[in-house]
Amino acid sequence: LVCRDVQRQQASLALLRTLLEEVIDREVKPPLDPLA
Repeated sequence: LVCRDVQRQQASLALLRTLLEEVIDREVKPPLDPLA
């Protein structure tokens, strides 16, 4: 159970990190991004 909770917490942190990176990229990159 402890290991499973740790894995779940790490997965949540990874997801939050991905979302944060997307927001940062969106703020830093110019608005006219072909991939946007």
